[in-house]
Amino acid sequence: MTIAWLSAWALALLALNGALHTLQQRAPAWTVAGLRLALHLGLPIAALANGILGTADFGLGRWMIDAHHWMGFSLDAWLRGIGAMTLALTVSLMVVLLVRATTDRRVADGDGVLLSVEALCDELRWSFYRAVLVAAMGDSYAGAALALALVLLEWWLYRRWRLGQHSVDSGQALPRAWCLAMSTSLYLATQNLWLGMVAHVTLRSISHAWLNRSTTAAPPGASLR
Repeated sequence: MTIAWLSAWALALLALNGALHTLQQRAPAWTVAGLRLALHLGLPIAALANGILGTADFGLGRWMIDAHHWMGFSLDAWLRGIGAMTLALTVSLMVVLLVRATTDRRVADGDGVLLSVEALCDELRWSFYRAVLVAAMGDSYAGAALALALVLLEWWLYRRWRLGQHSVDSGQALPRAWCLAMSTSLYLATQNLWLGMVAHVTLRSISHAWLNRSTTAAPPGASLR
């Protein structure tokens, strides 16, 4: 498969996701969330089914049918991956606690389930960008670095297009930026999409709750004794 074809698939996801961001201003939130999830699942599945990408490229391991592999990975790979995910989440949550302790920043309110769907869509899209670029370049580190740059470009474009609450200057910008860094690090350490999705949803959900709660500690003018 040529680089041109791979690039076309990534650009299609970028453009369609942008169109859904525009639609969210005119349609119910759950409708847009369902369409986004269908897009972010459907396009990668189509690419995998047509042989455009391999399961290993997408972070799904190698689907061997034997007692030593589960969902694409061996037991040893799962144990190492879970250790890496635990470390990444611990560091990330420490950063969230530091932000909560040193600022009165409040992130955008929203439905918890919708936030989880958004986190899944982000992780699937970022993983798709990485898979395309890794397959095109044949190098995991270069592909991951370029995918990170592509996501930053995506955020800049959405900000320029003023596409609503999901733009880079929204209340979720800080958690999403840290999730992007964690997602990239986990991919390079484990190449396991399942762990990336779990870590992403966990971090986004906890950071949303903690950062919102941080503004309710004391009323204006109250003093600590």
